[in-house]
Order: sequence, then C-alpha cells, then structure tokens
Amino acid sequence: MVEMMLFSDAVYGVIELPDFLVRRVVDTPVFQRLRRIKQIGLGHLVYPSHDGTRFQHSLGAAYLVGRALDSLRASTERYVIPKLGPQERSETRQLLELLDSLKPWFQYFMLLHDVGHGPLSHNYEDAVFEAKLIWGLEAPEAQQKKLHESVSKRIALKMLEGECGGVTLAERLCEESGNPGPCSEDPVKAVKSLLEPSPGLWDEELFQGIRTIYAFLSNGEIDVDRGDYLMRDAIMAGTRIGLFDYERLYSVLAIVPSDRGTPFEVAVLDKGVPSVESMLISRFYMYENVYYHKTTLLYSSVASRLMAWWLKEGAFPKIWEEEELERVDDCAFYRALFDEEDLTNLKEVVLKRKHEILVRKEVLNVTVNGSVEGLRFPAYKTEVDGVALADLAREEPELLAYGASIRPFKAKRLNVFVRSEGKLVDLSTHSPVALNLSKVEHVKFYLAAPKRLEGLVGRLSEELKKRINLPRGAP
Repeated sequence: MVEMMLFSDAVYGVIELPDFLVRRVVDTPVFQRLRRIKQIGLGHLVYPSHDGTRFQHSLGAAYLVGRALDSLRASTERYVIPKLGPQERSETRQLLELLDSLKPWFQYFMLLHDVGHGPLSHNYEDAVFEAKLIWGLEAPEAQQKKLHESVSKRIALKMLEGECGGVTLAERLCEESGNPGPCSEDPVKAVKSLLEPSPGLWDEELFQGIRTIYAFLSNGEIDVDRGDYLMRDAIMAGTRIGLFDYERLYSVLAIVPSDRGTPFEVAVLDKGVPSVESMLISRFYMYENVYYHKTTLLYSSVASRLMAWWLKEGAFPKIWEEEELERVDDCAFYRALFDEEDLTNLKEVVLKRKHEILVRKEVLNVTVNGSVEGLRFPAYKTEVDGVALADLAREEPELLAYGASIRPFKAKRLNVFVRSEGKLVDLSTHSPVALNLSKVEHVKFYLAAPKRLEGLVGRLSEELKKRINLPRGAP
C-alpha cells in the first residue's frame, strides 16, 4: 500500500498524492519555485481574487490523473469488458492491471508537466518569442512550439536519475509499481518510455495502449491538465462560467479495443456526451472571458514586452540556462520592474494599474465562422505596407500589438471518440454542440502605445482595418 500525503485544496477539498513523490519531487527547490509563479500572469489585476499558482495547478493535475485512472478502470470493467470476446477481454484486463500499477508514473509526469514555466507563466514564453523576433535573442529551446513543455520534459527526465539514499527516483517509481516489464534491467529507460518510444522494452501492443491513454489524459482535448485549470481558474477568478462536473466527465470514459491503428482507445460512453459538451463550452467561455479578456490581454502584452526588453538587455534570467532555473520566477519580474530604468510608461501600467495611460485601438473584435485574412498571430508577424509590426516595435519598443484567436478546437483535431452501439464515432459527428463549437472563431486584435505615439497607433489601426478580409456572412 502506497503511503499518501494530504493537501487541502480549493477545488477538490483534499488532494492525495504518494508520499514518496511529495518528498522526492514536490519538496525540491525547482518545484517549490512554482509557488512563486502566477497561473494566469497579471490576471489578478483584472480578477483580484485570482491568486492561483502553477504549484497549486500541478498538484491538482497530478491528483486528477489518479482519479481519472481509477474511473477509467471502473468504467471499462463495468461497461466494456462484459461485451468483449475471450481474447479481447484477456488483453483488456492485462492492460488495466499494468495501467493500475503505473499510476505513480502518470502522477509523476503530471506533477512536472508545468515545471518549465517562467515568470507570469505564458507571458514569459511570449516574451522569449518577442525577444527572438524583434531583437534576435538566441534561445535554443524556444525553437519549440512551447518553451515550457520542452523545459518541463528535460527537467522531468533528468530528475529520474537523481538519487536519495542510493536509490534513484526511477528505481523508486519502479518499486512502487511492482517492477513491471524492463524495470529490473533499466529503471530510468523504463519510466522514460512513457514519454519517449523505446522499441523492444515492453510488449509493444500492450505498452502502445498505455502511451495512448497517457497522451489522452495529459495532452488531449479533455485532458486532466485542462480539467484542473478550467475548474481552478474559474473558482479563483470568482466566475462560475468555467465550472463543469469533472467527476462525471472522467467517470464516463472507458478503454476500448480500437481498429484505428492503435490497439486501444479512450472513448466517451454514449451517455457521457453531455458531460464532454459541458467542458468544451466551459473552455470556450473561460478563454473568452478570463484568459483573453481585453484588459487581461493588454496586461499580458505589457508584461511580455517588459521581459522581452530585459532579456535583450541581458538583465533577466533565462530558463533554458540550468544555473538560472531556480530564480526564474515572478520575483525576478518584480525585481526588474523596480531596478530597470527603461520603458517607464509600461512599468507604470503595472506598478500603478494605470492601463488608461496607453492609447488603445481596437482593430478587430468579431466572431466568425471561418478564417480572417490580413492578420497573423502572434500579432507581431502582421505586416503593414510590407513592414512587420515587429520591425516597428524594434524602433518603438513601447508600441504593442496583441490579440487572440479564440477557437475551442478544430473538428479534425478533436480526437475524442464516442462509443455508440459498439462502434467508435468522432464526437464532432455525434454531437451538434461540439460540431458547432469547432466552427466558431472569435478574433481580437489591438494596438496600444503611450500617448506620444497616438498618431502612429491611429494610422496603423486604419491601415490594418483596410487589409482585413472577413469570411462571407461575418458582421
């Protein structure tokens, strides 16, 4: 029996996690720094009660993946296995037994899935991107689509080799899981195989099923990462629009044999479709009203520009440099805010919460069915008269271009299947709600700058409006 440690929590009441994971992972400096990284950046300047951190979210995601695995097993045993033939029944039970033993592995990687975030979370990633685009900052890992995912994976894989009492963390994870498969030969490689394919280590078909389940729960459209942050951010922000019945959602998922190129698939039971629809709707409203609120977007843009400038000046820590990792947190942002002398208007916006000192022009704010031509995201790639906004920002670093393309998901990428009448069907063909949500796109695009640049902002705004082509039928 794995010894557990309990945490009081605003979302779940009580979080339970294996004691050894808390001592070997949570109680490390690199993880504790997540206490000092706000979940939604400067969002607390718009939603004052939102004081959530990446630390809280990481604990929540690790707990929720454990709950989801328990529910998956129960639903599969109740609704799927009785309807299978002898061979499929045996294979599915084998999978469930291995899955149950690997729960600590799932929780380990979910604990560390966001450990690579920097100050103000995604604002730091945007800052690195801006510094590369505008000033040519060299940031090797920023070549990846998401910097924090690359750094998180590197940290998680390296931590497996760390020793305590002569036992590596990988060995302890294998021990707690009953030393399945190749654990006795190469514990580190065995645990890593959940993230990185390692042919020949496991029964290939069986472990492919495990990896499919991990991908669904960690990086799918209704994964536990999204499940936790939507609930947590809705509660912390004091808004109810992001709430959904997460217990019901993860109890209507089951593991089923698949003929789609993988031996097993996680599917939604037919009766669970409304629960999935509820989460997708909550996700759309949270992005619309909290994450991409027009004032939140402005503060995010200000924070990113400040950090991009400091990175360019060599006055800010770089998360991809290992020796600086433990000091890459929100404290670094506020230290620089007081210590650095440039971009005084943008600093005043944050320190005094005075966004009204900036001239702000709305270029576009429209909901459409289709794509908008003439604008690009990230916003600094957009061009005016052949000149990218990034080039203008190089000359005027307090000129901001920002926005968002809010689309819950694309139907062809949804990858959520419903088990209906013994067959797997795509959710977007089974649910009118999911299909219609997949077609909706809300595009917001703004320019902002100090009042001395009011003329430039006005001219750019008018030029951009002339270039925009909306889909037919859009307002």
